[in-house]
Amino acid sequence: MKNRNTTEGIRVTRIKIISQEAAKKMGKPVGSYITLEADGVLEEEDGIKEKTAKAVAGELGQLLRVDYTLKVLVAGLGNSLVTPESSG
Repeated sequence: MKNRNTTEGIRVTRIKIISQEAAKKMGKPVGSYITLEADGVLEEEDGIKEKTAKAVAGELGQLLRVDYTLKVLVAGLGNSLVTPESSG
């Protein structure tokens, strides 16, 4: 299952792999994968950092409502100039 939408300039893609067959095809373990993409973070366009932070918090909040013992990995990837300190 794949779901992609855009909110306030943030692209959100959700993929849920629910079977071993699908996991094999995707080359990833069974699980839920959420990707957020935002342009203009370095340039700080239109408050994009704040919008991105709210989008990440919203996605994590939805996951934690389902299972508060859930193990979550958050990784910031992409532009080598964006460091954890600069992205908030």
